[in-house]
Amino acid sequence: MDVTDEMSMVAGVDRIIREQDCIDVLINNAGYGQYGALEDVPIEDARKQFEINLFGLARLTQLCLPHMRAPKSGKIFNISSVGGRLAAPLGAGTTPRNSPLKAIQTRYVWRHVRVRYRCGRNRARCR
Repeated sequence: MDVTDEMSMVAGVDRIIREQDCIDVLINNAGYGQYGALEDVPIEDARKQFEINLFGLARLTQLCLPHMRAPKSGKIFNISSVGGRLAAPLGAGTTPRNSPLKAIQTRYVWRHVRVRYRCGRNRARCR
């Protein structure tokens, strides 16, 4: 599934529903890191990273939530790096996209769906 392609995401969710009749778990794990000083990271590269790491996650979650709410169950795991909590030198390309990911998980109320946010290599729970 290409999280930058709306048709790919819709087709993927439709296929799962057609073949399995439900979605129990969504693991949002697509993403990549990009490092450099702010003036050295081309804005188009930053936009592409946000499209993959943030907007792709948000859109796929939107597509899956109705199928989790209907049976009043489901789990969503958002996996990211620790960059949303700890800024690294030359992390201008990575740090800004991790903070909104955490906000998506903590600020929106998803009734009947458990949402978890994992970060870092050891998958320690971020708060």
